[in-house]
Amino acid sequence: MKHLILFLIMAGMVACASHRANTSFRFANNMAMQGVWEEAVYRWKLSLETEGESAAVHNNLAVAYERQGNGTEAEKEYKKALAIDPENVQIKSNYDQFQKKWKGK
Repeated sequence: MKHLILFLIMAGMVACASHRANTSFRFANNMAMQGVWEEAVYRWKLSLETEGESAAVHNNLAVAYERQGNGTEAEKEYKKALAIDPENVQIKSNYDQFQKKWKGK
């Protein structure tokens, strides 16, 4: 639940996106809130293809992969998000929580 709240905060960070990418991003967020992670991942990837790199999108992908049980892909996406925005407190917090959960397995 904590990740979902942080994820929604990150959704507000994307600005100046084209209508198509913005629509994909919002649709992905809605799918994630409903737990339809595969569709959310597809739409966030589409957003990256049409608008380029985005820390918020990579963070959301990381959360989605976590929820799907794919720690390897989640870690890759967190690292991409942090490379784009290394000072982002929300992404850092998400990644720290991820590491505690997944590295302890």
